[in-house]
Amino acid sequence: MTFLDTRLAMALGPVAAGVLLLVTLLWAVQRRLIYFPRPDELAPAATALPGAEVVTFQTEDGLRLGGWFSPAAGAESSATILVFNGNAGDRSFRAPLVADLSQAELSVLLFDYRGYGRNPGTPSEAGLLMDARAARAYLTRRPDVDPDRLVYFGESLAAVAVALAARTRSCHQRTAGAYTSGPRPEAVRANPGRGPQ
Repeated sequence: MTFLDTRLAMALGPVAAGVLLLVTLLWAVQRRLIYFPRPDELAPAATALPGAEVVTFQTEDGLRLGGWFSPAAGAESSATILVFNGNAGDRSFRAPLVADLSQAELSVLLFDYRGYGRNPGTPSEAGLLMDARAARAYLTRRPDVDPDRLVYFGESLAAVAVALAARTRSCHQRTAGAYTSGPRPEAVRANPGRGPQ
């Protein structure tokens, strides 16, 4: 090895070690770079969404998650919206949306994923899907919800809504729609049996 080769190896060694350290650090904290829960912040339902029912349901891995069910303002709901929150914030951030949907004669379930909105657990892709399945199962057991008239509304982490919609279609059960951006309440009410075109 020549003098130049030795100097080059000595210079590149620390750079390679630095890159390896950076990659290891990023791998170790990757979940914190994806999910941004605020687990301790949550406005009370009575303040954020008057008239909403505080509900809980259990996930298949045993976590008890909290949510708010807001019935339609009219005598009968034309459909029920299952809201999948975005990455930052909690269900109280979506209260104005729910108030508008309720006035449009739609019932709504707002819930927080594991690790969000005072719920136990740590967010992960598999965990969010379990949370979504548990929220849907809760709705299908309610006597005031028609399981054939569910609409999934997702923000930011909306892939969970899309994955759930894809996994729950069968010949006995259909998804009324899956929206990944804000539907106009009147459009959902007018076409509750149809998904986005």
